[in-house]
Amino acid sequence: MKKISIFALFALLISTLLISIWLFLVKPEEFQVPSALTRKDFAALDSYCNELQRNFENGQINEIQLRNGYRPFYKLDSQQQAALYEWPKNMPNSYGAHLALGIFLKRAGLDVRGEKSASETKDEQFKEMERLFALALSELNQSLQLSQKPYLSLFHLLDISRVVGDSKASKEFFIQANQLLPQNRLVKNRYLISLTPRWGGSHEQMREFILENKKTGTDKEEILLMEAIMYDDIGDEAWRRNDHAIAKFYFLKALDNAVKVDGSYRDDLVSSKLYICSDPNHPYCK
Repeated sequence: MKKISIFALFALLISTLLISIWLFLVKPEEFQVPSALTRKDFAALDSYCNELQRNFENGQINEIQLRNGYRPFYKLDSQQQAALYEWPKNMPNSYGAHLALGIFLKRAGLDVRGEKSASETKDEQFKEMERLFALALSELNQSLQLSQKPYLSLFHLLDISRVVGDSKASKEFFIQANQLLPQNRLVKNRYLISLTPRWGGSHEQMREFILENKKTGTDKEEILLMEAIMYDDIGDEAWRRNDHAIAKFYFLKALDNAVKVDGSYRDDLVSSKLYICSDPNHPYCK
């Protein structure tokens, strides 16, 4: 066996120490995911994801900040994508590696599907979405085994089941995620969206779900947001059937709720049609 010189060993220890200090000093929000993928710096990527998860589990960041921490994986160039596929192969027991790849694949599937109605979407788009979703499911399911609190994995699994119309799976993922984080918003709101008529549910089911959350002590701000989602969807249905008076009534009810909710998260859930029908002087629109 070839012996390592004292100088080489010393140099290795120094470089390891410097990397450790760098990872300690660089905050997750300052870490550049794309450039790390370009460099294939899998150790740094793993440390970044571990830090996000650790901060989430310790209560230092919330679920929204955890989700946002993985948003840099949404859009990658071809070189970065190749590195992302390589990462879990190099680190098969990395929770972050499987989660990040699963999120990227899910997002790619949504992008291929597009936002048009089913009748305006080509069969090729659906087939490619299904292929990407199958790959995403494999990665996300693997990630479930690699963390004691895989909340974000369950959130993205729920989102896939919502899009493909698997209401049974959606409910199961919701239950599991809600057990991990009872006072959540991401999962509750995404599950509520899965109950809209367009995804096979009904407004009555949405009302029952909101009522159930009121009874179990969900905070008032979250209830306001859930009601805003429901009112927005009722308004959207009315808008589609050209009943603009009813649409405006419910859009404004949604706005009246949404304006009482702090933070930008509400903007992810409020339809753009609210701006078409609402008073430009409404507090939400200012």
